Amino acid sequence: MMKRLLLLRPAGRDGFFPVLLFYAVCMLALLLQWSVAYEELGGYGSWFVLVAKGIGDLAVLTLPYWFLRPRWRWMLLLPVWGMSLWWWLNLLYFRFWLDIVPPSSVFMMANVDSLLLGSMAGLWVLADLLFLLIPVAVTLVYVAMKVSIRGCRSCPLKVRAFAVLATAAVFFGSQVMHTVSFRRFMHAPDAGLAEATLARWQFPLTSYFQVMKINGMVVYLVRGAHEVGSELVGQRSLTPHDRETIADYLSANDDALRSLPDEEEVSWGDSHPVNVVMVVVESLNTDALAASVGGRLVMPVLNRLVCSDSSLVIERVISQIKDGGSGDGQLIYNSGLLPSRSGSAAMKYGSKNRFNGLAERFNGETYALFAEPGRVWNEPSAFRSYGFATVLTSYAFEDMVEVHGADGAMFRMAEDCISKAEGPFFVELVTASMHVPFNDPGVEPVDWIETADGVDDMRRAYLQMVNYFDRELGRFLGWLEEKGLSESTMVVIAADHCQTVAADKARMEAEGGVCYIPVVIVNGGVGGRIDRVVGQVDLYPTLLQLLGLVEPGGYNGLGRSMLDPRLRSATDGAGRTFGDADPAEVERQREAYEVSDMILRCDYFRQTAQGE
Repeated sequence: MMKRLLLLRPAGRDGFFPVLLFYAVCMLALLLQWSVAYEELGGYGSWFVLVAKGIGDLAVLTLPYWFLRPRWRWMLLLPVWGMSLWWWLNLLYFRFWLDIVPPSSVFMMANVDSLLLGSMAGLWVLADLLFLLIPVAVTLVYVAMKVSIRGCRSCPLKVRAFAVLATAAVFFGSQVMHTVSFRRFMHAPDAGLAEATLARWQFPLTSYFQVMKINGMVVYLVRGAHEVGSELVGQRSLTPHDRETIADYLSANDDALRSLPDEEEVSWGDSHPVNVVMVVVESLNTDALAASVGGRLVMPVLNRLVCSDSSLVIERVISQIKDGGSGDGQLIYNSGLLPSRSGSAAMKYGSKNRFNGLAERFNGETYALFAEPGRVWNEPSAFRSYGFATVLTSYAFEDMVEVHGADGAMFRMAEDCISKAEGPFFVELVTASMHVPFNDPGVEPVDWIETADGVDDMRRAYLQMVNYFDRELGRFLGWLEEKGLSESTMVVIAADHCQTVAADKARMEAEGGVCYIPVVIVNGGVGGRIDRVVGQVDLYPTLLQLLGLVEPGGYNGLGRSMLDPRLRSATDGAGRTFGDADPAEVERQREAYEVSDMILRCDYFRQTAQGE
């Protein structure tokens, strides 16, 4: 049988050389794609280790080839084209989020629109052409060999059995190599292979890329399929155990809020604000607050607010979003919950759950405005569920977008809404101009940033949009003052997530690789600067406290007030804890994600009298 397999005959029913040659070409193409991708993703070390670990996964993915009838052997092109597209999309995603695409993205196809496609265009690099050229080249090889490949008879049972055994052996070998690397990573050289392999498969999710890096693609895809399957189960009824778990967590949080010690870093005013304007800023990094180009501050307006005695400034906020991107940031700020275990909580639950949101608890008129069409993250429906009575997207002011840019048009529409309000108002503004690729057609770039030396193109484009947002914010704050509303209106400026693509790399390195986001609260009745590490989820109870909306014994979010000096850390969506935290606090912060997922899945506020 082996003699026939290796027989170098280009044609004939008994010759398998064309079949073997085409398989070898496809495997080389898949390995080349793998190598090109990991050159950017990193994490595998030498090329030999990369190939040795990858060949087992690729052998499994291509195993069906040996069972195809001659006329269907062209189907081996499918994994070549499919993996090429898969790697390219993951590299684009990685350049933005420093991770690969979550498996739950299959539930987020509604997010594919012009904004997303524009973002992808902004992240494209010339080397990405390889992911088109490689499958094209393999396809041409098949076209040239088509007659001889189809002329070979179907593989006999012995050949198929050999292919299965060889694939199993190669895959087993690659898994052993993964386990050996994992033992080194965990500094456990004495752990047995079986024990270390089981630990590797069960290793907690810190990023999707890490799961694939330590387990290989096949195990990653199996875990992803399990994740997607669990999402299909959907919501469930609230069990007595769920009630007890949620109640215990909320009770402990309530005790912490009511026993709040004095914060020496801040000073309190005498009253609560009447009105609220909350600006959720797309991709605003803390480093942008003090960024300068040619000696000029990029954000002079926000910088003045940061330096004001009436502002509460928190610059070391950890982004806690997960698969849901900006939608997760909006969920955290408006509901005090954390993202769901996988997928976008706003897309899965935003249209049907009740959230006990800030807007629902606010006694006045509520407006939510978006500087984009609102086609992503199920934003209009989710914000209605958060309690906003009026939700407007850029369709409501699209004529102004061409003239003033997306954010500027939204600010002007907000002025119109506020002018019509007959009492206290809560207006939330969700910006968009600072989204990748940092190119708002309605914004004219400023020369002093455009012509500055020593700034790379991505950073330059980002700073242009940062400066534009700052100018529009300053104009809007001036309008509030002109209308006599500035002193009675609390303005909250918070980033939806960090932006690593255009971050200040030197500052990130100095901060240990952490990309912080800021929260600035103006006229909230408290001023000062908090230099402790906190999380996004801690803003909700902070705002409840500043607005006098805390419900003793009720739901006040899953975080702790940022004004609590005992809060000195935060855990992100990957389970990593930053700051100074004892083991008990780390456990509480991780439990918060489990409790939040339970609340979302059970629609807790609808199923209990708590949310009624």
